Amino acid sequence: MRMFLTGVTAMFLATGTAHANDNWLDRCGKHLIHTYGHHGYMFFLMPKGASRIGDDDRKRQLPGRLFRIDDDGNLYFRGRKCKRENVE
Repeated sequence: MRMFLTGVTAMFLATGTAHANDNWLDRCGKHLIHTYGHHGYMFFLMPKGASRIGDDDRKRQLPGRLFRIDDDGNLYFRGRKCKRENVE
């Protein structure tokens, strides 16, 4: 019985980790890109003047083929490395 409970506990912990979302902003040249990840990534062009993720009423989704994320988590837009913005 103890072995069963240990297995169930481990399964819940692993499942909780798998449902975490990635949510960040990158400055890619003159563009501010909002990256959202949950079972894959979606990339949004933030409207001019936006500086936070919550300022996204008019954001536009961009095709994923324009982006690449390397092993260190750096975002590349059209082959150029982007700079991570501080999000508070």
